[in-house]
Amino acid sequence: MIRFDITNTLIHLTRERNDLSAKEVFKKILNEKKILGSIDNIRGKSRCVCFSETPISAIGQIIVQEDDRFKYGPYGFMFTKKNLFDLGARPVIYQPESDFGILPEELKYRHVRFEIEKTDYTWEREWRMKTDFINLDSSNVTLIVS
Repeated sequence: MIRFDITNTLIHLTRERNDLSAKEVFKKILNEKKILGSIDNIRGKSRCVCFSETPISAIGQIIVQEDDRFKYGPYGFMFTKKNLFDLGARPVIYQPESDFGILPEELKYRHVRFEIEKTDYTWEREWRMKTDFINLDSSNVTLIVS
């Protein structure tokens, strides 16, 4: 079945970090040949590398937020979904804050708050991999530069 809203890839986009621009973060990842896990917005404080399942043809729609500010830079790294799934990447679990407590401890890193008409990040189609880092090599990654 052909679906234009489904993709077999996951994309890690760069964004400003500390005093580095999204472009500088992209270059840093290239030089170090690894994407570092972060604890930003991760419940349970597990380090994770985050991805979007958004098709490459629609990636521009998640780079710009509603207020026309850029959440992510036009730089990223694309991996096959199967490869990352085999390494432990999983879709986040969008649910109300009141449901967080029912998650087993080992799944809490996947929780993303979702409240109808209040808090909705489902458009990011986020996946997470609990890890300190992902090594890059030319056999497992495609560079995205817009």
